[in-house]
Amino acid sequence: MSPDLAVTKRSTAVLMDSQDAAATSGDERLSSPTTKKLNSCSASGGGSCVIENSKNPTSAPGMPPATTCVAHDACDSNFEEQAARTAAGGKRKLIESGAAWAKATGNTAGDYNEGSWDPVTSLASIRHEFGEHGGVNMSIENSATFTVMEPESMAKIFTGQLGPDNDFFVYSRHFNPTVMALGRQLAALEGTESAYCTASGMAAISAAILQLCKHGDRIVASNRLYGGTFAFLDCFLPRMAGIRTTFVDITDLAAVEAALCGDDVGSTACELMGSTAPGAAATVRPLADSPGATPATTTSTPPSAAAGRVCTTALPADDILDGSNSDGDQPAGPRGGRVGAARVLFFETISNPTLVVADVPALAAAAHRHGAAVVVDNTFAPVLVSPAKHGADVVVHSLSKFISGASDVIAGCVCGSAAFIASLMSLTSGSLMLLGATMNPQVAFNLSARLPHLPLRMREHGRRALLFASRLHALGLPVSYPGLPSHPQAPVLARISNGSLPHLLPPSGSASPAGGSAVAGAEWLGPYAGGGMLSLDLGSTAMAYDFMRHLQNNAEFGYMAVSLGFHDSLVSCSGASTSSEMRAEQRQAVGISPGLVRMSVGYTGSEEQRWAQLQQAATAVGLVGGEGGRKRRKRKVGEEVEEGGDGEGVVV
Repeated sequence: MSPDLAVTKRSTAVLMDSQDAAATSGDERLSSPTTKKLNSCSASGGGSCVIENSKNPTSAPGMPPATTCVAHDACDSNFEEQAARTAAGGKRKLIESGAAWAKATGNTAGDYNEGSWDPVTSLASIRHEFGEHGGVNMSIENSATFTVMEPESMAKIFTGQLGPDNDFFVYSRHFNPTVMALGRQLAALEGTESAYCTASGMAAISAAILQLCKHGDRIVASNRLYGGTFAFLDCFLPRMAGIRTTFVDITDLAAVEAALCGDDVGSTACELMGSTAPGAAATVRPLADSPGATPATTTSTPPSAAAGRVCTTALPADDILDGSNSDGDQPAGPRGGRVGAARVLFFETISNPTLVVADVPALAAAAHRHGAAVVVDNTFAPVLVSPAKHGADVVVHSLSKFISGASDVIAGCVCGSAAFIASLMSLTSGSLMLLGATMNPQVAFNLSARLPHLPLRMREHGRRALLFASRLHALGLPVSYPGLPSHPQAPVLARISNGSLPHLLPPSGSASPAGGSAVAGAEWLGPYAGGGMLSLDLGSTAMAYDFMRHLQNNAEFGYMAVSLGFHDSLVSCSGASTSSEMRAEQRQAVGISPGLVRMSVGYTGSEEQRWAQLQQAATAVGLVGGEGGRKRRKRKVGEEVEEGGDGEGVVV
C-alpha cells in the first residue's frame, strides 16, 4: 500500500511540523509527500486540513499522555490569520495543550470576565470540520478499527506515545474521530478544556462518578434529581461499589457545607436515609466498612457554625481533578480531601422535575473548600447556564433532550479538564473506556449537525414556556417556572444565566403579565428566558391524568411522553414515571406531589394556537372557568375521585 494512500484528508489533528513527528514515531505516513501537502493546504481553503501530531507525542509539559483527547486539537479556527502567517513565511505555531487552546479561544472555566463569555460565540469560534472530500459537513468515520503503516506504531499507541491527538486511532471504543469532533463542539459550548461523548446521559453520569470515586467514598447530592440518577446513587452504588450518598436540600447552603465535611454523619461516613424537610429528624446508616458504627439520628439542618468551615485535610481548590488515587491504600478525594469528607458534590442546574435552580457559584465554592469535585447535570439548561463558568469541575448532559431536539437518539457527554477526560479514556483505568459506553459515530454526526441551531431552538422553547407560564400564573394556577419573578430561585437564575440582567428583576410579588405579551415584566431574563420546562402541581394523580388526556387526545396540544426538548410539547406525571424510583415519602419531601405534571414546551404551531389548546384542556378539567368545566363533574385539585389512588406503583 502506498504511503500516500494511507493519508486521508481528515480534520482531526493538531498543528505540528510533520517531519519532526515522523522522526519521533517512525510511521512513514507522517513523512509522506501527501501529508506535507495537506499540512500546507488548510490556509488555502482546499478541503479539510490534516495537520498531524505534536512535537512531543508523549505529552506537553503539565499535560496528560498523548492518548488524551486534548479536546480541541488546536487547529486554528481563524483561517485568514493562518493564511497571513503562511504568506509571511512564518511557521505555524504549535498549541501544545488543551489548556493553551482553551485560553486562546476563551474556553477556560474560571478565567472569565463578567459578561464577556458567550456559549454561542464560543461554539461558532472553533474550527469547522469539513468532509473528507471538501464537503461542508464532516465525514463519518464508521470504522471500528484503524490501521497503521508500521508495526511499531501500534505498540506506541498502546503505551501512550501516540494517540488521537496525533491522529492515530486504534479502536472506536477508545477514541473515534467523528465522536471527538462532537466532543470539541460540546467543550466549546460548555466552556471546558475537553469533552467526550457517551451512549446515554446515564452513561455520562455513571462514568464521571465512577472515575472520581472509589470504594468507601461518599457523595453529597441534591435530593431533587432525575429518578434514574437518584436510583444510581441511592441503590446501585452502595450495593455494587460501596459508595454512599448523602442527599441534601441544595438551597440550604449550611446543610450542604455540613454534609460535605461529614457533620451530618457524626464521626463516621454514613448515608442519609431518604430526604427530609429542613429541621426534621432523619435516620442515617453507617457505611458497611465502618467498624462498630450504629444507626444514629441527625437533622438535615446543621448548626450555622458549619457554614464556611474548611475541612482541615482538604487541598487547595485549584488542584487538578484527574481521578487519581494519590494516597496509596487510603482513597483520596479528587481534590485530596479526607475519606470522611465527601468526594463529589452532584446536582442539576435546574432540577428534574421540580425546577429548583442551583446556586452554582455558591455550591462550587463550598465544595472546593472541602476538597470535593463539583459535577453538574446541565441537561435542562444548555446555553441558558454555563456551570463551568461558575466553578463546576465536570458538566454532564443527556444529549437526547434539548441538544438533540428530535427525540430520535440516546446519547450523553462529559465535559471537563483535558486531564479528567484523559482519565475517563485511559486504557487501564478509564471508566468510560473500560465499561464501553461510548458513542456511535453516526449519532455523533447527527448531533453535530444540530448544535449550530441549538441556541435558536432554546430561544423559542424559552419564549413560549415563559408566555404559557405567565398566563397560567395570571389565571391562578399552581405553575412553577424559573423565569417567573414569583419563582423562589428567580434571583439565582438572574445571576447565573447567560445574558440576563439581574438589576431588572422585579420583586418576587410582582404580577405576571396576563395578556398577549410575555415581555412585560420579563426584561431581566436573557435570550433563553427561564428555559423550556414548566410544571403544574395539580395535587392528585387523577387530575393530572385527566389533564394530560385532554391535552393530547382532545385539544391536541402535545403528547403524553417522558423526555424533553422535542419540537412538540411533551407532558408526563413525574411521580408515576420519571421520579417513580423515589419512595413516596421521598417524593413528598422534595415537592413531587402525585399530581405534578412536567411539561416540555415545544415550538411547533403558532403560540396562540397552542395557548388556546392548553387553555381548552385546563377548562375541560375544571382548572379554569368555562362551559366545559361546568358540564363536567366538579373536582377540586388534590381530591382523589377516581380509582387508582395516588398512582403508587404506576410506571409509564
